[in-house]
Amino acid sequence: MSPWLPAGVEGADEREPEYVLAQRLLDGGVGLHPCEEHNDLPGHFRMVFTQEKDVLSEGLRRYVENPQ
Repeated sequence: MSPWLPAGVEGADEREPEYVLAQRLLDGGVGLHPCEEHNDLPGHFRMVFTQEKDVLSEGLRRYVENPQ
């Protein structure tokens, strides 16, 4: 997900862009957990499937088309 990390996010924490992206996705109904516990590299998220595959695919398609 690193290509979609927002640039220029204020804050001292280098992980702040991950939290901003995670919140934007959550606001759109897609829950991803930032990498703080899963990987040392920025832009890695943990995805938990709680929706049917077609619902998840549609949500990701919509985000890619209109990332806000």
